[in-house]
Amino acid sequence: MRENLMFYGITETNDTAIENCETLVKTLIQDVLKIDTQTMVFDRVHRIGPKAKRGIRPIVAKFHRYNDREIVRQKSFDTEIKAEMTKRNIGVGVQWPKQIREARKALHPLAKGSGIQKGKNAYGRQQALHQH
Repeated sequence: MRENLMFYGITETNDTAIENCETLVKTLIQDVLKIDTQTMVFDRVHRIGPKAKRGIRPIVAKFHRYNDREIVRQKSFDTEIKAEMTKRNIGVGVQWPKQIREARKALHPLAKGSGIQKGKNAYGRQQALHQH
């Protein structure tokens, strides 16, 4: 999972047989993140989970080179790009193992009830919640 990124909110086509997830991800990276994808190589790009009547399944992309993954991940934090992604209702994030996802999910109620000020970031480290 080290080289993987998750892409959320990319619209699904009705016919999954003709959907090319790699093209969708490369288009998003070029159009929204403004990164050239000509030299980017993906080992595998696909949607996760069974198709549901409601909701859009995320796409997981395994980058061939870790540096490409990091360039995309870091660029997604840029203020202007983050605003554009929010406007389009899409997101980019790291794919975490299930154990870590569950541990992070357990910290959400703590973050909401801890009085963290609006506009401040919270992060978890070693099963504790911190604010900066």
